[in-house]
Amino acid sequence: MAVPSEVRRVQAAIDHHNRKELEWSLWYARMRQSVPSARPADVKYWSAVERQVNENLNPPAPQEAYPIRKKKKENRGLGLSPVSGERGAAAGEHAAAELSASTSRPLAGQNASFAVGRMMKKP
Repeated sequence: MAVPSEVRRVQAAIDHHNRKELEWSLWYARMRQSVPSARPADVKYWSAVERQVNENLNPPAPQEAYPIRKKKKENRGLGLSPVSGERGAAAGEHAAAELSASTSRPLAGQNASFAVGRMMKKP
């Protein structure tokens, strides 16, 4: 089935955003809807075409863009600064692992040597 020239003209106006053709397309779509013998399917089609033409003629106003806050970096606690020469998330994880390892092992050794020292001083 061949597409009528008016439909091709309307589609070309929508595709190319030609203002004069869009105004004609808007008039044509409204005229096709107002015909008393128009079928419901035709009215539905031409109302959708009218909406498309209106969107091209009057684009919505751009929304205001508010500044976006940057996300805070992970691992911002005490003692989690990057080790010299390393940067990024891997450095933070590495520093956290070193911190937990260094605090748990020496404390156990210090407690043991402290206990041994006290026992030696008593006699």
